[in-house]
Amino acid sequence: MTSRLIIVSNRLPIRVLRKNGEIMLEHSTGGLATSLAALHSRKPSIWIHGEMKYYGAS
Repeated sequence: MTSRLIIVSNRLPIRVLRKNGEIMLEHSTGGLATSLAALHSRKPSIWIHGEMKYYGAS
């Protein structure tokens, strides 16, 4: 049986931005997001986030 990892955090491995009317994704910076992103990419997993905001939106 294959094990799966479920990551639940208040931060995603990406940031969602709106620039010139377009939605763009950027890699998040910071220790927790970076470490969990490495684990997330190596193992079958899902990353759950409780709140989504568009940074830079007016």
